[in-house]
Amino acid sequence: MLTELHHVNTLDAFDLGEQYLRVSTEDLHEAQAAISRIYQPYRWDTAGTTTRGAAAPVLLHHAPLGDISLSTLAYGRSIEIQPEVEDDAMLVVAALEGCVDIISGGQSSRCTTGRFAVISSPRTTTFMYGEACRVLKVGLNKRRAEALCWRLLGGSRKTGLEFEVNMTDSVLLQRWSAFSQMLLQVARTGFDHQRDALMAASLEEMLLGSLLHGQANTHSDELATTSSRNVLSRQLRRAISFIEAHADEPITASRIAEESGCSFRSLTRGFADSLNTTPMRYLRELRLRRVRTELLKPERQKETIIAVASSWGFGHMGEFASHYRILFGESPNETRSTVMRTSSQLA
Repeated sequence: MLTELHHVNTLDAFDLGEQYLRVSTEDLHEAQAAISRIYQPYRWDTAGTTTRGAAAPVLLHHAPLGDISLSTLAYGRSIEIQPEVEDDAMLVVAALEGCVDIISGGQSSRCTTGRFAVISSPRTTTFMYGEACRVLKVGLNKRRAEALCWRLLGGSRKTGLEFEVNMTDSVLLQRWSAFSQMLLQVARTGFDHQRDALMAASLEEMLLGSLLHGQANTHSDELATTSSRNVLSRQLRRAISFIEAHADEPITASRIAEESGCSFRSLTRGFADSLNTTPMRYLRELRLRRVRTELLKPERQKETIIAVASSWGFGHMGEFASHYRILFGESPNETRSTVMRTSSQLA
């Protein structure tokens, strides 16, 4: 049963222009030879449709943008296409006009005007174009998609990367509609492979990243978990920055969580997983280090240890002295005595 893909209506009048016209012929054999030189060989079956003299010609517009390719293709008749492409190819396809039915990796989809599909294994895909169908194709490198996936996961996996064909996420659909228009503008303004190489690499990573995080695939669950860990890491960094900037103030764990933008539970888990401590213990040890720094300054020798400790939020001197000894292996008095001995020797 064919699953109809969601509609996005911002691809009206999508036209690469005459500068990118690569094939214009009514002869399917001639078209096959020309398209195969640009892409890869393919087999076709017209199911009884004539191969010459069709009402509309085969039209291919093709713009190479670094390792991305942007194309529009119309066969001018009903036709079934089976690509014979390399395993490192993948496609994002949208119907600009008419309808194309897609069977890929055991999944079936009907892609009508303005709707997207992701083809991660073109070699095992069959495209059945309607007579008035014109499609947009964004060509990407599957090996690069896998490399980005492994980088995000922190290492390769035994299971390869495969995407679901149906693009159904509403946010991703809107983004790919916008991405397509952006690629069109890049092509229209003239792409220079040397000048625009860095831009093309950034565009490619953006497109692949959007698919890895937005389109269901064989590693979606693990990618989502990794993404959550990255978010937690950012929150942890915000928490640490807040603690270090306000260590001399009477702050609480709930205030730290609020400032870092996460729940108290998430904050506690983040400190435990990453630093093997708690937010308040981290604060206490930071304050103890700040007190030690003050005690070691010759110009602070006239201040009492109680005054220095109090300035960093310690109210109970017994607990302060105990935590200080555990962390530094000596008492606050011993730290100060060391400084006094050094000062007298220098004198």
